[in-house]
Amino acid sequence: MVQNVQFLLMLPADGNNFTVGNGTHVCFAAKEKNYVDGFHKASISRDGVCNGLLGIRSEYSKPEVYTAFVIDPFGNKLEAIYNGFSV
Repeated sequence: MVQNVQFLLMLPADGNNFTVGNGTHVCFAAKEKNYVDGFHKASISRDGVCNGLLGIRSEYSKPEVYTAFVIDPFGNKLEAIYNGFSV
């Protein structure tokens, strides 16, 4: 059963126009900070590319949001986030 599904529309972080891969990514809500660490480690070990180191994102509207970003081998932008959404 899926709970607390959230859908966000945002401008691309680089300020460029929307394209197939720019301005689109999938975000997974993590119940614990170490889940974000595990997501990042597992992604990199399976040929993912780091696209934003693990850490606090001060630019997010909620304090102490901890995330990691990767690009998977197929070019998809993925994020794991702790303390950003209710889980």
